[in-house]
Amino acid sequence: MSKATDDVSYQTALLLDLENLVIPFEKRKGTSPSDVKIDPIVEFLEDNFGDVIFRRAYADWSNKAFNAVERELQDLGVEMIHVRRRTPQS
Repeated sequence: MSKATDDVSYQTALLLDLENLVIPFEKRKGTSPSDVKIDPIVEFLEDNFGDVIFRRAYADWSNKAFNAVERELQDLGVEMIHVRRRTPQS
């Protein structure tokens, strides 16, 4: 049960645009995509807003940069939704 309130139980959704979360770690010197941690985000939401009952991460999963966080997402029960890479023709 969350600490959001004593009397009311809230439910929360977690929707991650993983590309915007991981790619800056890939580009910054001294960091890598494996430095991204999702568990603290889930804990924060549950502690402050209620049980996270819906968890999704959207990304182009063919990008190898996301391999570093896939296991953590699976362990947290996050559904991984594939979003195709945009091309100039699309």
